[in-house]
Amino acid sequence: MKKLWKFQWDSIYAFIGGLFTATDDEIENLIGKEIYLGEYEGKHSEVYGTIDKKDITFVSDNPVVIDSIGEFGINPLDFLEE
Repeated sequence: MKKLWKFQWDSIYAFIGGLFTATDDEIENLIGKEIYLGEYEGKHSEVYGTIDKKDITFVSDNPVVIDSIGEFGINPLDFLEE
């Protein structure tokens, strides 16, 4: 079942994060993996790192909430380095 999750990394220059939907299995697979965001903070910034448990927060599994809020910002699943 898809749930709503929050992703956030601390940054001096830009907000790096977002709300996204994923299953528990997708989140378990994401933890410990590296993502590459490219020049997200501007030219020559090369933003990348490994996803820790503290970077992902459960928001809700209520379908009404998920449909109402939707996804926005960065979905780390889209940036996995495979």
